[in-house]
Amino acid sequence: MESTDIIEALRARFDNATVEIEFEETEDYFNGHLTWEGFQGVSFIERQRMVYDFLRDTFGEEAKNINMIFTYTPVEREHILAA
Repeated sequence: MESTDIIEALRARFDNATVEIEFEETEDYFNGHLTWEGFQGVSFIERQRMVYDFLRDTFGEEAKNINMIFTYTPVEREHILAA
């Protein structure tokens, strides 16, 4: 599994999402950010559940190599980047 595989899968599932995924060689895990308008009004826990359930269904056992994907709405991401 490569970063591009995760990015393509997430973009296919979360229409019009912005996805950034990096492989952390020192930790041997993938980390990243997923920004999607559809997260508006969805709790942080439910967002994580949506993402990780999808990743487990898509990548099976390999999904254990995905450490953390932060989930944001576009407005939330904009505020974080402005800080």
